[in-house]
Amino acid sequence: MLLLKRLFILFTIHGLLFTVVQAQQPDAARLRLAQSYEQEGEWARALPIYELLYQSDARNYVYFDGLRRAYTQLKQYDKAMALVRARMEIQQNDVALQAMLGTLYYQAGSERTADSLWNALIRTDAKDTRMYRVVASQMIENRLYDRAIQLYLRARAETGNTVEFAEELSWLYGSFQQYVQATKELANLARGNPARVASVQARLTAFTAREEGAKQAIAVLKEEVTASPKDISLRVLLAWLYMERKEFNAALLEYRVIDEQKNAKGQELYNFAQRALQEQAYRAAAAAFREVIDEYPTRERLPYARYGYARSIEELSATDTSLASAVAGDAQKTPATVSETQPSFQAALTLYESIISDYRGSEFAAQAYFRVGVIRRNRFFDLDGAVEALNRVRATTQTPALVFESTMNIGEAHTAKNNLAAAREEYLRMARVATPEIRDRALFRMAELDYFDARFDSALAKIQSLASNIAADLANDALQLQYFIQENKTSAPAALTAFTKADLMMRQNKLSESLQQFKEIIRLYPTALLLDDAMMRSGELYVHLKQPDSALAAYKKVAQDMPTSIYRDYAQLRVGEVYEQTMRNKEKAIEAYEIVLSKYPNSLHAEEARKRIRVLRGDNL
Repeated sequence: MLLLKRLFILFTIHGLLFTVVQAQQPDAARLRLAQSYEQEGEWARALPIYELLYQSDARNYVYFDGLRRAYTQLKQYDKAMALVRARMEIQQNDVALQAMLGTLYYQAGSERTADSLWNALIRTDAKDTRMYRVVASQMIENRLYDRAIQLYLRARAETGNTVEFAEELSWLYGSFQQYVQATKELANLARGNPARVASVQARLTAFTAREEGAKQAIAVLKEEVTASPKDISLRVLLAWLYMERKEFNAALLEYRVIDEQKNAKGQELYNFAQRALQEQAYRAAAAAFREVIDEYPTRERLPYARYGYARSIEELSATDTSLASAVAGDAQKTPATVSETQPSFQAALTLYESIISDYRGSEFAAQAYFRVGVIRRNRFFDLDGAVEALNRVRATTQTPALVFESTMNIGEAHTAKNNLAAAREEYLRMARVATPEIRDRALFRMAELDYFDARFDSALAKIQSLASNIAADLANDALQLQYFIQENKTSAPAALTAFTKADLMMRQNKLSESLQQFKEIIRLYPTALLLDDAMMRSGELYVHLKQPDSALAAYKKVAQDMPTSIYRDYAQLRVGEVYEQTMRNKEKAIEAYEIVLSKYPNSLHAEEARKRIRVLRGDNL
């Protein structure tokens, strides 16, 4: 009997729940329908549904708020006000509802009533910051930004808290492009509070991406740091903003002080140097690394700093000017000097060799050997010296990635020495033991060797077998080589074979011989599909051989006289680059880049042309 009673109670409860669920299901469906109409902006169709839902459950806030939105959008303000007042009976003393009612009066055109309601709300407790935030949010919703600013300032006066609302005010000032005031608010927020620096940096980026915003922010922070020189938070903000603006020398001056104030013993300087190196600010990086080496040579940090310094000097050696002009300029602009000022790579080699000597058998030595190999191959074309250094890497390092890169470079050196069999052996070694991505890179290099040997079917087979998920750059190179071979091996096999020989000579740094071969191809095969490729290669070789007029003629031939060439846009970009980088003719360069934009607005090179125009005109300075 007891069991029957329990079952009866259970079934009764289940029945009641089923009835409730059944009753709720139509409401849920109606709500979804109303919301879909709302999303589509069909408020007239959403309104009757929200009204029906509200009638079914007037205490449901979702139904109430949906109906309020519908009334407001349809400008039925009297109904919306009545709805809010009814809700205020349910949720008494709800400040958000009272502020909402003020908004409805404002939208209905009764601005005085709105002000009266908002002011009455604040007077209930003039020192309660919550009241100001609620009212200000309604003002912002109605785009009364000036009044919201004044309200927040009034709140500060009432509460005596000069930091409160800094985030809100900075956003409002920034929206009005009042960058000085916006920065002052954020500086006030960060002052003496290192924990807030990261969040302030995030807020600064809202307007420092704009040129004027960044300039004014830096000016304000410089004043703040001058006024409070011992406040690390403010100085960190200033240094960070200099870094964001690529003003690395100015940033280094600040990081020196930060390091000293934090008693960081060189760690802040080292961190700066690492970032500057990554950002390709090699002069500032070299200065900072040198300072760490000289002033803070801890056993743990010293080898990293020495390697970073050597890398900076190596990269500086690759610039157009000598290291002397790069690092020994105006003391105001160059906050440190570097002693290795030769305009060659010998200084970098000396630094790497000293690391090898002082840290024999270590990963630092292996990394240094690798850079020596790269310099000897790419800068001095000392192929035997490069192979010797890269073999030392493989004998020293325990890092698989470094082994792979060394092997790939050895293969390239053998290719440049015209020892294609030895190069193939190096790539095969990687293809047998490496990861799939590395195997694909090795396989592509072997396909290139087949191409140089004019074994086109073998090259195509290797390219086609490459994994579909290879790295984007490699995939692009592979597809270009595949297309080039397929397009020419049947239509002009003799021209293609001659082209591979010229290409190999170019790879082997036989620039004059390669150029003569390409000129011969252009003369002998004027109707071949690869004619524009030969012209583009010739242009590149003329640039390397410091014959800019001939380079321009080659690129202009492609851009202007070969309407079917896929390289026309790139050839026009190269015209601009020759004018800019070799001939130093800014006006002609801008003119050439503008042709890229006007004739090829959808080109992949259009953005690069646009960027170069901005730089040449000084738009981003």
